[in-house]
Amino acid sequence: MGGKKRQQKSRRPIAKERIEILFSEAENNAHNNQDRAREYIMRARRIAMRERIAVPLIWKRKFCRKCSSFLIPGINARIRIHQSRIIITCRVCGHQWRCPVGRGYHR
Repeated sequence: MGGKKRQQKSRRPIAKERIEILFSEAENNAHNNQDRAREYIMRARRIAMRERIAVPLIWKRKFCRKCSSFLIPGINARIRIHQSRIIITCRVCGHQWRCPVGRGYHR
């Protein structure tokens, strides 16, 4: 009866390692082949959703949530600071999101 839960727990560390590998490969291929980097990010996100693993914050800000393209500031991403927020704009699809920074925000 409890075999499935035990099996899921043993798969979780392997999935985390796989996600890290895919994101690092996406970062390595981002300058040369943007389509391959996007494919790596989409695979990593699918694994994270299937295993219910949160994508680490360090990687969350490096790709667009809408089009899954790897963001390189100045090339396909615009980063602005406005009223104690970082505004990141994807130049591929136009999606933008805001990250709070400044006093009282610890993350």
